[in-house]
Amino acid sequence: EDCQQGCWRPEKRQRSVIRKNVKKNDIQVCDPDLVDGKYSIKDLVDIDHLRMVFEKFSQLTGYTTGFLAYPSMEILIATGWRDVCTKFHRACPASSCHCKGSNVELFKNLRESRQLSIQRCENGMVDGATPIIIRGKCLAFLSTGQALFSEPDLERFKKQASIYGIDEKEYIEALKKVPVVSESHFRRTLDFLSEIAVILAERGLKNLELIESRTHYHNLVEGTPDLVTRVDVNGYFLFVNHAAQEIYGLSPESCIGRRVFDFIHPEDRKSTEAAFKDWLKGGMDVFTHENRMLGADGCVHYLAWSICPEYDEKGKVSGFASTAKDITERRWMEEALRASEFRYRELVNLAVDGILVGSHEGVITEANECMCMLAGKSRDELVGKHISTLFSPDVLNKAPLRFDLLQKGEVVVSERTIIRPDSSAVVVEMRTRMMPDGSYQSIYRDITGRNKAEDEIRRSRQFSDSVINSLPGIFYVIDSNGKLIRVNENFLKVSLYSMEEALSMQVLDFFSADEKEEVACRIKEAFEKGEASVEAGFLSKDGKKTAYYFTGYGARIDNTNLIVGLGIDITDRKKAEADRDKIEEQLRQSQKMQAIGQLAGGIAHDFNNQLMGIMGYAELLYNRLDDPTLRNDAESILRSARRASDLTRDLLAFSRKGKYLNVPVNINKIIEEVISLLEHSIDKRIEIRRVLNASPVMISGDPSQIQNALLNLAINAKDALPSGGEIMFTTEKVSMEDAFLSAEERRKAVRGDYMKICVIDDGIGMDDETKEHLFEPFFTTKQPGKGTGMGLASVYGTIKVHKGAIRVDSNLGEGTVFSLFFPLVGDKSEPAGSETVQARTIRKSKILLVDDDDEVRTLVSNFLSSFGHEVVTCRDGQEAVDLYRSSWKDIDLVILDMMMPRMNGRDAFFEMKALNKNVKALLISGFSIDGEAQGLLDAGMKGFIQKPFGRKILSQTLGNVL
Repeated sequence: EDCQQGCWRPEKRQRSVIRKNVKKNDIQVCDPDLVDGKYSIKDLVDIDHLRMVFEKFSQLTGYTTGFLAYPSMEILIATGWRDVCTKFHRACPASSCHCKGSNVELFKNLRESRQLSIQRCENGMVDGATPIIIRGKCLAFLSTGQALFSEPDLERFKKQASIYGIDEKEYIEALKKVPVVSESHFRRTLDFLSEIAVILAERGLKNLELIESRTHYHNLVEGTPDLVTRVDVNGYFLFVNHAAQEIYGLSPESCIGRRVFDFIHPEDRKSTEAAFKDWLKGGMDVFTHENRMLGADGCVHYLAWSICPEYDEKGKVSGFASTAKDITERRWMEEALRASEFRYRELVNLAVDGILVGSHEGVITEANECMCMLAGKSRDELVGKHISTLFSPDVLNKAPLRFDLLQKGEVVVSERTIIRPDSSAVVVEMRTRMMPDGSYQSIYRDITGRNKAEDEIRRSRQFSDSVINSLPGIFYVIDSNGKLIRVNENFLKVSLYSMEEALSMQVLDFFSADEKEEVACRIKEAFEKGEASVEAGFLSKDGKKTAYYFTGYGARIDNTNLIVGLGIDITDRKKAEADRDKIEEQLRQSQKMQAIGQLAGGIAHDFNNQLMGIMGYAELLYNRLDDPTLRNDAESILRSARRASDLTRDLLAFSRKGKYLNVPVNINKIIEEVISLLEHSIDKRIEIRRVLNASPVMISGDPSQIQNALLNLAINAKDALPSGGEIMFTTEKVSMEDAFLSAEERRKAVRGDYMKICVIDDGIGMDDETKEHLFEPFFTTKQPGKGTGMGLASVYGTIKVHKGAIRVDSNLGEGTVFSLFFPLVGDKSEPAGSETVQARTIRKSKILLVDDDDEVRTLVSNFLSSFGHEVVTCRDGQEAVDLYRSSWKDIDLVILDMMMPRMNGRDAFFEMKALNKNVKALLISGFSIDGEAQGLLDAGMKGFIQKPFGRKILSQTLGNVL
């Protein structure tokens, strides 16, 4: 395409053709061959110069040239290419494949043989190429071609023109310009071109090597710290390296033309010149000399010279080359060494230790004055003798002299005893080493006194160790940085660290992060005030924390401020304190609940007396009124009074004065009744489950009160499940030890097995503050109007009056478990159902009514009178006893209030019973049956009515009693 468009450029076309025709899979591209491992053909040959030569050659001879780098096959030069190839053979796709094949074979042969190669192209042309080899390395290929070895066969080329579809006339005209040469001429031409390329490449290589040599020489001369100079025969500088700046204080350029002897120190100049002249008269060997040089800045340098002559082409001395090493520092060191040796000799004689110097055979060659004193001999008596003469045979047998270790370069330290001529003994520490010259040096230190002191210290240490190891706690000593410097065996036993580990640690390492600050403050206090103490958890290596009480006292030992202290394990004490605090808290809670109970009981008693009047007179009104509206009002008063009575009943239950019956109770049956009541009133999203594993199932108590307690707990559980959940009732038999009773409860508890009843929910749970006030009367977490706060208070009272216990386990978001514990009574049967009270005819009787409340006394008197009885009233027990004493035979029944001034109902009953053992008495009280009232019933009291009560209850009870 380039040919047809008339824009053919041989170099461009050639590169294009080569790139198309010579591919990596046709000719293997190898790692480059480099001369000396670093020079390629482009480094050695001036490509532009060589291209100019080849272009002139092509113009003169008609030969084409191609110059390619090997192995990259980069075309560096291409000249004189013929139209027959560029316009026709290589431009036509059909014929260009023959060019490709010829190129492949040609360069393949070159790569394999590294010799001139000629290849005849299928298009009729001849091409040749030869390698360019420099010092055995093939760096490039030189090619020529597009020639013929004989006159062309025109018919063949015309036929090719027809096959390839090219213009025959133009093709034949181009063919006529192709040179026809002999093969030998072709080879010689290729050899000629190759020689030119090789000559130019080798010349380039020599130039590069020369430059490199000069660079190496320059780097060597300028890189050395020594002075390098060249002078003429008269001693004038011709060259000076950079060291002149350091030595002469002048730049190298400033030194040129100046005489070298001008820089020699005036005191050394004459001797140096004389020595140099003597050398010139001699055999002209290398001249070596040392002298001082004086710089322009006045600095003096000692130089060690090495000078050799330089010769001209006639063999005559033309100058001198020299190097000079600055030995100023060495000279100073030599002078310092001489001074040091003098001082050493003086010090040796002044040393308080004995010093011996001996030969490698062990013969003493020198001894200082102290050594003579230790050995009890003069210097002359020691020098020349073997070192073994200082020691007795026994000492040498126990501790032989180790010359073998000295020869290995080791310092041998041993303890020996020298026996003096006067038979006295001196214990010495002997420290010996071998010197570089094979001699040895020994230092002898008198340690006789030190050994005695060490023995004393050792005994003292053993005593102190036995003392601190016998201490009951962990002993420690710390320095002002808080580092442990001594501990006892108990410390290691508790901490689980070794002695080495413990003494590498800080004392704060044995405390947790939350206690380190407090311990650090107490340590500071001990240093400042002399003593301090602290309770903290001691951490052992396995992470276990043990409660300890630490005391520390400031001490100053060997001018060092220390703290000496002891830690006592207070685990048992802390546990005892915790148990004591727990018991005290339980006692406080018990006392508080007892006080609240007494208050609640008193309020309920007085309130019941008031309710007695309200209910009684409302009932009388109701019976006397004919107006329906007024009767409804009276009935409303009765309903309100009954609700108030229910509240007092809960207060009495809490105060443990609300137990009405004491009969065997089947707990499973009670639970089933509670569940039945719940199932008709709770949210359908709440599931009720039961796991009743207890056997036996009977307890003793009031079934109504127990049912009410369980129902209250179940209602609380329901309220804790606003979004639904689960309520579970469980029963099991446990022993008193498993009932988790407090110490106070355990002391009062009934011995034996207990029924454990659990009411469990998975609701919202309670926080600690709520649990603390849970059983207090009127305490509630519900909204106003949603509860009285007496439900759990009455549960608490019911449990206590049944000699039981109650436990609560709850956390916010984790639900609640109420655990009730009742003493078991075995397999007693349940009481039979109450028989229907038959209507009885009550005879008219004389009744003594005793009550300190005027309203109650008047009301009950009216009730009794309405029944047809004769009534006599008294205000207190004493008045009643006095009356009964005089007329007991006429009295059929005594109705006694329990709580009265002067004499209560109990004492009055027993006074009357003393007068008449068959006395009939009926007890009325604002309290319910408690232990005291039950005792009166057991002692003969005929019945009990709890206030408030109405005519019906009174009538029924009188019917039973009379």
